[in-house]
Amino acid sequence: MPQIDLNITDLYGKRWNLSHAVREVVANAEDVRRAGGTMRVEHCARTSTLTVTSEGQHLTDDALIFGETVKSGDSRLIGTFGDGLKVALAVFVRLGAAVKINTGRAIWTPAKIDRGRRGVIGVNTRALPASQHRERVIVEVGSVTAADWAEWVKMFLFLTPPKNAVETSAGTLLRDAELRGSIFCRGVLVQRETERIYGYDIPTLTLNRDREIADTYEVESAAREIWAEASASAAMRPALYDLLASPGCSMDVGYSAVGGEAGADIVAMFRANHGADAVPVLSSSEAT
Repeated sequence: MPQIDLNITDLYGKRWNLSHAVREVVANAEDVRRAGGTMRVEHCARTSTLTVTSEGQHLTDDALIFGETVKSGDSRLIGTFGDGLKVALAVFVRLGAAVKINTGRAIWTPAKIDRGRRGVIGVNTRALPASQHRERVIVEVGSVTAADWAEWVKMFLFLTPPKNAVETSAGTLLRDAELRGSIFCRGVLVQRETERIYGYDIPTLTLNRDREIADTYEVESAAREIWAEASASAAMRPALYDLLASPGCSMDVGYSAVGGEAGADIVAMFRANHGADAVPVLSSSEAT
């Protein structure tokens, strides 16, 4: 059976676990949908198998070459570096997860390929007859329990849409209680920050290959832009008031969110709660 060698060992991506590898598979399928195709994700509890199907394109061997599938030129897409699948393959092999990929032209099975002292990651390949060629990719991932998927599906806003969200030009404010402190980028969870009382989906975040935030100031800056726009709606001002009354609100709210009519409404709410002579301030220095 022909093999393709990725020239990496199973220690590559050693900080990733199975959920990280699944994240990349799902994100790749969503990128196909955003580019005009379709995608669906199905979980079979009986076999502990996750099946991710994307319709609209097929995979070529280029998907296994580092640097050949960069996605940074298309702002619609989740991916940037184009390395997610390759790192995921290393993780699948390291963890012993049974994985099969129908590329639309061949069947790929991740495997460790013998190369002397230490094996390297690659795929065993089996070409499909022309009659079975499709513009479709199917990835089957084993070892994903029902409990795993019930938790991991929450990493994707496009699979579990928020019930209470406010969209702005800078990103989306997420007001669902279960999304408190969750920071997403283009619909995929990046991290959770317990000190925040709301969540955010910020499409412009700069992330590294492991989908970690490279510059945390970007989150604060984007959150302030989101609130500055959201506060233009009178319906959002009670939520803004609650945020201003919480510890650490300065991370999310700048002065631009509390000016004009929004500021007047916030002052009225403050005095309604604390008395007509109360003086609202945004910081301890203002209090002094």
